[in-house]
Amino acid sequence: MIRATLAALCLLLSAPAWGQDPTVDVATDDPAMVRAYDGAAATLPAFLDRSGALTGTAGPLFSVKIAVPVDDTGMDDEVIWVSNVRIRRNGKAEGTLDNEPVAMPGKHAGDRIKFHLDDIRDWSLIGADQKLYGHYTTRVLLDHMDGAQADALRRILSENPVPADWQ
Repeated sequence: MIRATLAALCLLLSAPAWGQDPTVDVATDDPAMVRAYDGAAATLPAFLDRSGALTGTAGPLFSVKIAVPVDDTGMDDEVIWVSNVRIRRNGKAEGTLDNEPVAMPGKHAGDRIKFHLDDIRDWSLIGADQKLYGHYTTRVLLDHMDGAQADALRRILSENPVPADWQ
């Protein structure tokens, strides 16, 4: 199983609407999630280039979702949103965990974590229209959430994961 967390979105939505960060278990080979990972991977180069992530000019309006290997949990990876990302030219990166990890003992929301660009499973960018772009995995998880959470997210997600001026 892969544990997917939607914590970055909690920062964008009011606390009463979310309460605790929602966590959804999804099978590693879930076809919809595999397509989401593939879509995010296919658009990751454009995201890295156009967001300013590689030059350090992106500011706080972007984040990435990474896969972190976990042991002794029955999961392959914990997939978690990371913000305040710094990417180095050698493909190594680090950022701040956006929420409390479920299967990473000793790690907490707000802690820095190191990762590699190959660990990125999704990306997020707040567009000029204040809509969330990317969020390929979030779009899949909507069907696994309660109605109020899903409706709140649908209101802020862009219709297309990629901004029109990137196409």
